[in-house]
Amino acid sequence: MIQPAVRKDGVQRPTEASVGLERNFLHAAHLEFAHPQTGKTVAVDAPLPAELVEFLALLRTERA
Repeated sequence: MIQPAVRKDGVQRPTEASVGLERNFLHAAHLEFAHPQTGKTVAVDAPLPAELVEFLALLRTERA
């Protein structure tokens, strides 16, 4: 779902670029797939990077 940069009440929301995020907010916390040669399940987990945690914190303070 795409969120608008400006809310319905006219308040501008921070965007990736406005807070200095140099990438899109895109993260896969868990990936799972069948290995192409063995067919065994490969599972990979990754925590949310610090800059994305900070961006979420900023959004939460803007919402308050």
